[in-house]
Amino acid sequence: MLHRWEEKSSVLSLMNFEKESVTFECKIPQGNWQKLLNSSDQEWMGNGAALPEKLLSGQNVTINPLSFAVYEK
Repeated sequence: MLHRWEEKSSVLSLMNFEKESVTFECKIPQGNWQKLLNSSDQEWMGNGAALPEKLLSGQNVTINPLSFAVYEK
């Protein structure tokens, strides 16, 4: 997980470099995190995204193998 911010802009990247899906508790800053991009989406020739459109702190999420996603708050 990578979190970058500046004043009112904030982005969060979730990355999985493993060859298997990973499920974890997402410990992120509170807020309304909206998905901008998921490399597993079919539009990027992926197998279909497992991550939600909105991300909440404390939520359990599963990220597909060898994929990444970007969220914005």
